[in-house]
Parts: sequence; C-alpha cells; structure tokens
Amino acid sequence: MLVLIFAAASHWRNVVWKDNFSLWSDVVNKSPYKSRAHHGLGSALEQEGKLEEAVAHYFEAVRINPNDALARYNLGVTLERQGKREEAVAHYSVAVRIRPDYAAAHNNLGLCFLGQGLIDQAMKEFRQAVKIRPFHGMYHINLGIACWRKGLHKLANKEIRLGKDLRKRDKTQQRMSGHPFPATQNRF
Repeated sequence: MLVLIFAAASHWRNVVWKDNFSLWSDVVNKSPYKSRAHHGLGSALEQEGKLEEAVAHYFEAVRINPNDALARYNLGVTLERQGKREEAVAHYSVAVRIRPDYAAAHNNLGLCFLGQGLIDQAMKEFRQAVKIRPFHGMYHINLGIACWRKGLHKLANKEIRLGKDLRKRDKTQQRMSGHPFPATQNRF
C-alpha cells in the first residue's frame, strides 16, 4: 500500500515538473506571496511568448520585492519586447540603482537611450557596462556605435574593433572547450 502511495506522489510530481510553466504555476499556487514564484512564472510565460501574462507576473514580483534587480531587469526586457521602451528604461534604471554592478542592465539601458537618440546617456551606460565586464565584446561594440553617432569616429572604430576581437576570441574558446553555445546570463 505504501508503494502505491509513493508511486502516485511520484507520478503527480512528474506532472508538475513536466515543464517550466507547470512547475512555476504550481509554485505560485502554493506560495502566491513570494516574489521568486512570480518571477519564475513570468520567465516561463515569456519563454512561451505570452508577454502580457509575463509582464503581469514580473510586476507582481517587483511589487512583492521592489529591490529584486533581476526581476526589474527581466520586466524591462519584456516591456522592451512589447515596444514599451520608456517603461523598460524605468525598470532598468531601478535595477542599476539596486545593483550598480549589473552590466547587462547598464547595457540594455544604454540601448534604450541610443534608440531614443540620447547619445550621451547611452555612452555613459555602455561605459559603465564595459567597466564592469571589460571582456564582453558586445558592450564594446555598443559603445562604439554610440561613439560613432556622437561623431567620435576614431574612438568608435577602436571600440568596435576591440569588441569584434573579444567576440571572436570567445567563439574560439567555446570551440576549443567543446561548448557549442555562449554562456547566457542566468535569469535567476
């Protein structure tokens, strides 16, 4: 009889753990007042392309824990995917205020500013991202693009060339290590 109970429990856990959406939905149902639960469900929904629902859960996550820089960042990414750049800027700005060493948030904030034509603010954010992660090629390339738009062509060429070299070196290291994909930022 005990074996049947454990088998049933095991089967139920497999149903819950079948994918990220079902897992995080179960977590939210059991812990509706936990920021991490809503953040996880938001991420699962975003991966499925359900951006409106994802935004709702990210908003709930930051309502519960306003100092969760990663939830703010992911909310900004999702809002940006919806074309809501100004709202994304607000959340990226909070993320870098909470975590000044958050290079990806500085970079995305810079991209938003660049898209709005705010070149000086974009350069400031890209410089901060490069300062935090000096070997991240894309941050140098983005800084180079901003410099080019500012008319600083010599500096732009230097940053873009450095960024391309760093990206090429990264790809070579990945091939040599046997890892086919670049390391992505852990969203949790």
